[in-house]
Amino acid sequence: MPITPTPAFVDLPTATQIFAADPTRIIAPIGAALAANVPYLSVLPQKTFEAQVSPVHVSVVQGRTVPGTSMTFPQFNSMGSVISIGSNAGNSKSGTSSYQYQAKIYQDFSDVIALNVAYNAFKESLASQLQAVQQYSTELINADTRAEIFARSGVKAVVQSTASFYSTISGGQQQIDTALPNTYSDSRLTFELLHHYARYLTQDLLAWKFGEGENAHLRFIGSADILEYLRNDLGSGQPGSYASFPIGPLAVSAISGSREAEKGVNGYLFKALYRGIDFGEDQRPLRYNWSGSAYVAVEPYAAVSGTTGTIEVVNPGWLVASHEVGFLFARNSFERQVPAKWVGEGRVKWAQQMFGGEVIFGAYPDMVQNFFRNYGVLAFQIGRAYRPIYPWFVLPILYKRCFENDGVVTCTGVSGA
Repeated sequence: MPITPTPAFVDLPTATQIFAADPTRIIAPIGAALAANVPYLSVLPQKTFEAQVSPVHVSVVQGRTVPGTSMTFPQFNSMGSVISIGSNAGNSKSGTSSYQYQAKIYQDFSDVIALNVAYNAFKESLASQLQAVQQYSTELINADTRAEIFARSGVKAVVQSTASFYSTISGGQQQIDTALPNTYSDSRLTFELLHHYARYLTQDLLAWKFGEGENAHLRFIGSADILEYLRNDLGSGQPGSYASFPIGPLAVSAISGSREAEKGVNGYLFKALYRGIDFGEDQRPLRYNWSGSAYVAVEPYAAVSGTTGTIEVVNPGWLVASHEVGFLFARNSFERQVPAKWVGEGRVKWAQQMFGGEVIFGAYPDMVQNFFRNYGVLAFQIGRAYRPIYPWFVLPILYKRCFENDGVVTCTGVSGA
């Protein structure tokens, strides 16, 4: 009697044996997809951490030097005078800040893909499921990066119409893991306020900009809605406005020598620079509801039953959530690290562990139930760590989502009706 596989999640030990033993695997590289669709990865430097180390790491960051003289009216000595330490010489001081961070891993597996269940459609079924899992892993990396930065940032802002500017901000220099204030936001983010936050990062917190010279800038990542509001704040279509700035051919800019454009050729392309800020879109921004005393995060997706199995849809509650978060980035806030390649030592060998979200197909190596190896699962794993460098160089901004005004009004129809 033939045995029909039951679609279900496979346990971790079994999956480990599957991928270690199966020499035939279909690997879907997603590096290009990540670079183009995950704006958060484009604002963080990328490095690796060595294998065979503790999962808990320490980031030691050099602090700014404390000057040995006034920085309002610096005191210099005459060239002919004798300068000795502790007398006429300055005595600057330096120090470091240390932050702990942890390497973590996530592994996931699809339902069973079976050749005999739908023989003629197997190729299309595999391709479609592969694409779905690849999209899922990409979005998961995006969500994970955003969540880690949000939780560990050293400063946070909550937009309030009646509050003074500094009272809308919590945290500051040398701080990390600043909690989201439980204060109600009654207003959306405006461009003037965003620009004030940008000046706060660079002038108050001494944050470093991306790029150099006239192209030096900060980067703001937000939803399509808030980007449109900011665009309208600047006077849509008026000469010199953000809306009138063309986004020229990227390759031409790269050839002409723009380093940021060169990065954009293979990465996420931020929208036109205006008044020192670049703009990037997050299609699934972080959203909250106000409970009356605290903010409650809202999941962007919900599971519903399909014709077969379970499928994902946008959560209706997420669509009407009351508040949203955008991120204003300076350079070198965090560094995203992935584990270095290591396949064992001596005779102890195992398959290369791919930690970047690459999707793998593996057939069950079961000699009884799957002798012909005609069913298996799609799987991926993500290994990463986020090293804090200057965690106060990124400012998550929580604001209220306001009713849209699409400009729809009554009019006289040409038919007279």
